[in-house]
Amino acid sequence: MSNRRHWLIWDGSCGLCYETARRFRARDTQRKFQIVSGDHCPTPPMTPSVRELLGTTVVVITSDGKILTRSQAIFFVLEQTGWGWFAKALASPPLVWIMNIGYGLVARNRAWLSAKFFGRTACGLDNRYPEIDSLSYLQQNEPTVKKT
Repeated sequence: MSNRRHWLIWDGSCGLCYETARRFRARDTQRKFQIVSGDHCPTPPMTPSVRELLGTTVVVITSDGKILTRSQAIFFVLEQTGWGWFAKALASPPLVWIMNIGYGLVARNRAWLSAKFFGRTACGLDNRYPEIDSLSYLQQNEPTVKKT
């Protein structure tokens, strides 16, 4: 892998997505991913098309720029965080078909699932590696020095 990280971007308002991002964050011991909610994602990699995707799927942008969504994004994260054998098994027919159907069902019902199991809590998961936002914040809020 290059020294650039992959991006894992989640919608930021769904408790289920929050919990999934939190678990992936714990698994990412080698810091391969910049894990961030869509609300805190800088441009780039955030684009209007990526923001639109976040309404229905988690988005992974690989270090070489490839955009992965739905179960393919999940398989990639699993593979990169030490579960390669499991990801390969899930990505093989017929399991991949079941995973795609399952992802669609969960995505369509995520508001209900979030309320039922996670209390719709999405706040509290900051950026995985906040140095990017810190730098952006510092550049935008650079102190001004008055000359006397």
